[in-house]
Amino acid sequence: MVAEMSGACQAGEAQVERIRRLEAQLKESEDHRSRAELACQEEARSSQVKTLQDQLSSTQEALLRSEQNAKDAKSSYERRIDDLESQALTVKSL
Repeated sequence: MVAEMSGACQAGEAQVERIRRLEAQLKESEDHRSRAELACQEEARSSQVKTLQDQLSSTQEALLRSEQNAKDAKSSYERRIDDLESQALTVKSL
């Protein structure tokens, strides 16, 4: 009877140890999953930042082109006004 109880006790202890190992493995798996999820989120954020940086760069380039086009148009109109004023003076002097 004592031998049976001793054997049952040892079997119970073995099961407790097995449960502890399984719990440790589960915790490790959960930690790994959590780290993987964080890495995935960071990668998504990084990708979004890159996309936004690219969009900002494109917008800045378009703005610079627009500003240059406006300056060119202003210069062209100023030259045209100067030409017309010069022609008007020529006509007045006739």
